[in-house]
Amino acid sequence: MWKEIGDREAGKIRPNSFSSRIKSNRISNLQLSNYKDIVSPHRGSINSLQVDLTEGRYLLSASSDASAAVYDIQKPTNYEGNGLIAKHKCLFSVDKQHERGHKYAISSAIWYPVDTGLFVTGSFDHYIKVWDTNTRQVVMNFKMPGKVYRTAMSTLATSHMLIAAGTEDVQVRLCDVASGAFAHTLSGHRDGVMTLEWSTSSEWVLITGGCDGAIRFWDIRRAGCFRVLDQSQSQLGRRPPVLDRSAANKVFSKSRSAGQSSLVKPQAPQKKHANGHPIKQTTVGRMPAKGSARQRLHPGMLSIQDRATAHYGAVTGLKVTEDGMYLLSAGSDSRIKLWDLESGYNTLVNYEMVRLQTSKPIQLAVSEDSARVFVPCMTVVKAFDVWTGKMSLAFRGHYESVNCCWFSSQDQVAMIDKFLSGLRANRFPMTWMKGTLKTRIIGVIRIYFYIDLFQISHAIYTKKFGVTEFVNPKDHDKPVQEVIAEMTDGGVDRSVECTGSINAMIAAYECVHDGWGVAVLVGVPNKDDAFKTHPVNVLNERTLKGTFFGNYKPRSDLPLVVEKYMNKELELEKFITHEVPFSEINKAFEHMLRGDGLRCVIRMDA
Repeated sequence: MWKEIGDREAGKIRPNSFSSRIKSNRISNLQLSNYKDIVSPHRGSINSLQVDLTEGRYLLSASSDASAAVYDIQKPTNYEGNGLIAKHKCLFSVDKQHERGHKYAISSAIWYPVDTGLFVTGSFDHYIKVWDTNTRQVVMNFKMPGKVYRTAMSTLATSHMLIAAGTEDVQVRLCDVASGAFAHTLSGHRDGVMTLEWSTSSEWVLITGGCDGAIRFWDIRRAGCFRVLDQSQSQLGRRPPVLDRSAANKVFSKSRSAGQSSLVKPQAPQKKHANGHPIKQTTVGRMPAKGSARQRLHPGMLSIQDRATAHYGAVTGLKVTEDGMYLLSAGSDSRIKLWDLESGYNTLVNYEMVRLQTSKPIQLAVSEDSARVFVPCMTVVKAFDVWTGKMSLAFRGHYESVNCCWFSSQDQVAMIDKFLSGLRANRFPMTWMKGTLKTRIIGVIRIYFYIDLFQISHAIYTKKFGVTEFVNPKDHDKPVQEVIAEMTDGGVDRSVECTGSINAMIAAYECVHDGWGVAVLVGVPNKDDAFKTHPVNVLNERTLKGTFFGNYKPRSDLPLVVEKYMNKELELEKFITHEVPFSEINKAFEHMLRGDGLRCVIRMDA
């Protein structure tokens, strides 16, 4: 670990390689957390889990008791065990008591990919419901012909808002959120569709797994599926170069067309008149005998007759790797298989023996670098190396069968950021998440050209806000960002700007460290201000982020803040430095102009 840090600072390894190694090491050391507890309101088995893809903050769960719940996994509801154990209770839940809730088990729950304002649930009561997160009301209903096993929405889609639904019916239905109607159906499976997954490289490609053991690929813009995976077709040897593959594809297309033409019965020569013109024949004369010829199909529907199977039994789980090049599948035959999406070949990776559920779908998860796959195996979640098939981790703790799992890459990045910030500040080994982590917090005093704000009492900030040291820009002849970079040996790990001054924003960005430094802008600048910095700062892999209102949603989050304040869990008094009666309101303006306080409260009753 320390050698890698030294290599990173010496420039021997790139920042992205360093980050990948840290992430891989952290995944290898994953274990049951003793410091975070999700308090579930469900009384039945949990069938689906998903963390929103926009903020990585809200967890959505669905249960067999016909309920769905949303949790904030970043902000604990309260703490127990002397403040060491963070408890996360659900923000809200919808169940059978809701006037438009589901009647039977909810099998699938997914977030709308681009916003947490909507989520979708599918149930055994034959309905798919679209919910408004803020009002907790159903805004759209889709009636299915049977039990809903799985729903999915494309994370890449910019041209459609389709919900793909796999049910116990043989057809896959596409529900259009924009119109509230069915877009079309996909026919090809011979039994119910238990799982489905959108491609991570194309918004038009859908992959489905049926109870008939088939995995089919669909281009939703065309009729019929364009590929059916066959477990007997395997790729031997290395993948050929791109040019060779293109040539091979041409040869394959020619041979396929030749093969199809061979299926067509050659026509008999037409009879001709004496003048040489052909004699026209009636359709009755050309009609073949019943059953003597194959039914003619649209070229896109020829794959319906393909009976190839990917598993000896139902396909219960599908997961596309993050790079969109491989597909992982699980079946009721208790086998896990890895498929090459470009060729459709079975890679023949021999995953260690597992025992999987056979009567219901399971939810697989893949790490951010696509190196590990997490598989629910009865009461244990096992992690396998995707490329070798060897089991690397086993997560135990559940007493009953595990149905689903989810890998949150956003939380992983947040943990790495915190870990690196503590590492950079102290340069000695420390215990992670044991209460002994210490960092340097540097306060930069904002200076107006006619006011020196450094006269504010340092004791107020050090005791109440945890600031360990201050920097007064007026004490230095160089920009404050250069001063901070010298103090911290190249820059800080994170900086937060809260003033709204464009110069402070630029300084906050330019004082972070190359490679992993992150600057967060909170203040609102003037509408005519322009953020100017050298492009090299971007090329050096510094990160710039911004947020309005701290990502708080006024309708859903502010009541929680008020509730915390009323319960004495949130201390707002430390931000109040002055109180004046209404008759002395001019003093409040003087405090604001002098900048000698944070917040001033005006008492209306005085």
